[in-house]
Amino acid sequence: MCLSNRSIVLVLIVAMVLSLCVGPGTALGTPLGVNPPVTYIRASLKAAALRYNVPSVILMAIAYQESGWRQFDANGNTVTGSDTTSLDIGIMQINSSGRTDVARLMTDIDYNIDTGAKMLDGKWKLTPGIGDRDRNVLENWYYAIWAYNGFSSTNNPNTPGGRHFQDSILALMARQVLGSDGQPLWPPVAVTPPSPALVVSPVGWIPTPQPVHYGDLYGGFNPGNPVGVLQGPADPGALAAAGEIGQVRITWSPSTAGSYTVLRYDIYRSQGAPDIQKAELVAETKPDATQFVDIGPLQRTPYYYWVLCEDIRGDVSNPVGPVEVQPIIMTSPITKIILVFTLDKPAVVMNGVTIPMDTAPELENGRTILPIRYIATPLGTQVLWDSKEQKVTLLGSKKVELWIGKPKATVDGIDVLIDPANPMVAPRISGGRTMLPLRFISETFGAEIVYDPLPRTVTVTLNKTT
Repeated sequence: MCLSNRSIVLVLIVAMVLSLCVGPGTALGTPLGVNPPVTYIRASLKAAALRYNVPSVILMAIAYQESGWRQFDANGNTVTGSDTTSLDIGIMQINSSGRTDVARLMTDIDYNIDTGAKMLDGKWKLTPGIGDRDRNVLENWYYAIWAYNGFSSTNNPNTPGGRHFQDSILALMARQVLGSDGQPLWPPVAVTPPSPALVVSPVGWIPTPQPVHYGDLYGGFNPGNPVGVLQGPADPGALAAAGEIGQVRITWSPSTAGSYTVLRYDIYRSQGAPDIQKAELVAETKPDATQFVDIGPLQRTPYYYWVLCEDIRGDVSNPVGPVEVQPIIMTSPITKIILVFTLDKPAVVMNGVTIPMDTAPELENGRTILPIRYIATPLGTQVLWDSKEQKVTLLGSKKVELWIGKPKATVDGIDVLIDPANPMVAPRISGGRTMLPLRFISETFGAEIVYDPLPRTVTVTLNKTT
């Protein structure tokens, strides 16, 4: 019998699953292969849901639909489903494709539940908004539940004979399902689905279906309380990306808070195609951040980035993007790096690729100065900043220390003049950027530098061993 490549992959995955069905205990000290009591599962689902700002009834219903609240079957094996090349694992049926935590997903029910809650939170952020995007309004979760099972046409309510996963979840949420302890697994609630006529293709914003029903976030909702319209954070602006050696730099302009304080910015990335539903979360930055450097590891291929703003209650702006960019990846053992700077032009041409600069090179005291990172990074140096001493340290093939406003530097501990012919040449700060003399930095790290006065260009060439 001849197996296809896909069949072989699936056989290997199944073999790995079976090999992992023997091991130490997990939740509550129960032996591997035995589900914990339903009271424990109920508590774990609720805790994970609230941890990620998901109404717990939604996560509980999804877990029941996916696995019947089971991590293990009657034979003690992990509950799995499969497609042609991957497995759906455990109580939340987490797909194994591209994951490195398969072993833990199969053996640790709490981790499996937490992963499912985190995934659902991510789907909420990346799917189109419903109404005012209030997370505690159950009707607003229709798209996110849909995306948990795949934001595809088979789940579109207008697809005849489709899977319609999200509609099945809403119907399940309205049922009273009793657990082995004789208690309801969740409090039944009849969520209002949207009219299929409003769910057009491509899917976009729709108003919240009426009447609305509330979840248990933020302490729940008491009838009679005044209900205000939630204002989420404003969309970040001016999203841009630049490919640098071995990394990508993402920049944006700040968002403004809505009803609640801004908590962070979430950075999402996809490779090869601008599909936000397949994008992965690569960073969560501080609320005052306006840039992020993605160091990967990355390949020599296009990447697409989105940025969204999130507040302290988990409310988010619309994802802004995508912006396309390709990092500069050097793979040759001997790499010639050629940088061409043009005075007063905010761009550098690196090995034929034009990269925008936030500040143009300038001529000062007869010498070219420019922001440090545009010369330090290509030359393979690490940049350290000491605000107390106003000192820049470059670590590469040599250790170089420079001080703002001082014409002297140290190279491997030895004092040297930055420019013996011109003692006025010194590092300075301009517009929040540290500006360093180009010739001194280049030649110190072994690069050749040539100035052409007619086009006003400075060419830096480095033969670099990597």
